[in-house]
Amino acid sequence: MDSVRAILLIRQRNKQEFENRRLFRTMRQRRFQWMAWWYFAIAAGFALLAVDHILSRDKPWLIGVRLIIAIGFGVLGWMEFHSKNRKR
Repeated sequence: MDSVRAILLIRQRNKQEFENRRLFRTMRQRRFQWMAWWYFAIAAGFALLAVDHILSRDKPWLIGVRLIIAIGFGVLGWMEFHSKNRKR
């Protein structure tokens, strides 16, 4: 009786583990799209910040740093979309 009960507990635990892994995989797949949009939003924010400082005639090297950061986050967003499409 104890061995049957132990087998049933192991099966139940394995089933729960499988469900947790499946849930984690779906969350991870969804995360890529959200992360891509998140990176694009940060890139847009830095680009708008650079435009604001261009209009207020700030130091050119600070504007350049903001533009480089915006480009970097834009590339990260593009890479996230690209990796999601490649995994399909």
